[in-house]
Amino acid sequence: MKRFLNHWGNSIILALIVVAVYFSALFTFFAQDDFIHLTISRASTIPDIINFFSFKTTGIYYRPLSVQLITFLARIVFGLKPIWFHVIALGFHLGAIFMVKKIIEKLTGSKNLGLAAAVFYGVHPMHFMSLYWWAEVSMAMAPLFAFGAIWAWINQKYGRFNLWLLLALLSNELAISVIPIVLLLKRKWGKLIPAGLMGLIIIGGRWLVAPPAWGTEYGMKFLPQIALSNLRWQAIRALGLAEGFRGQLGVDTTKLAVMFIGLSWLVLLVMAVKIRQ
Repeated sequence: MKRFLNHWGNSIILALIVVAVYFSALFTFFAQDDFIHLTISRASTIPDIINFFSFKTTGIYYRPLSVQLITFLARIVFGLKPIWFHVIALGFHLGAIFMVKKIIEKLTGSKNLGLAAAVFYGVHPMHFMSLYWWAEVSMAMAPLFAFGAIWAWINQKYGRFNLWLLLALLSNELAISVIPIVLLLKRKWGKLIPAGLMGLIIIGGRWLVAPPAWGTEYGMKFLPQIALSNLRWQAIRALGLAEGFRGQLGVDTTKLAVMFIGLSWLVLLVMAVKIRQ
């Protein structure tokens, strides 16, 4: 028993901390877009399931793995009991935090830093939506696969890297950010060719072949205003602030967004330099 605790003790403590923080998420009901996901994930034949992965104009995002397939499987196994859907989301989240722990331990050589980073990531309020709202389960699935891709990359397992990245991209298009991250960690340009092609086909192909038909607000627009708006939202979420905090604190959210993205890249650059030393 003592040997088991010495080996798995930190991981058990880490899991208990995260479960304690997000335990109440297990008892929330379906809401809003959850019902849309339950509807579009219906399938009665194998071709119906395969059709999840085809490009369509009837949806906003192309996330067949996290929107349709996982919802279909959860419904087949557990019916319409929301607690089990949230258990699945929490399971993906726990997997992601363990990957964070391993990655930071590998990059820094410190188990304490790995544990601290995993706790910080695991209990961060930015996971509120992905754990309390099934429609956002992609933000629990994609990080697990993305961290798996990063882990494979730093261990020079490039076949596994491509597989993990494929799963991440099919879960959430934001997983494309894995490519510049791993490039900072190890400059293996040739090894990124398959990853680049996957990103081009999955993201570019979806928008070119079947752009969303649900109004122009979901069209792809390369405008500075849209980029800053997205960065503001990501910064607010990453810092754990309420979305209406600007009116309360008078903080310029545009500056916040620029500072957030700048700091993120600075951290990545510092880690990349340390790895090469």
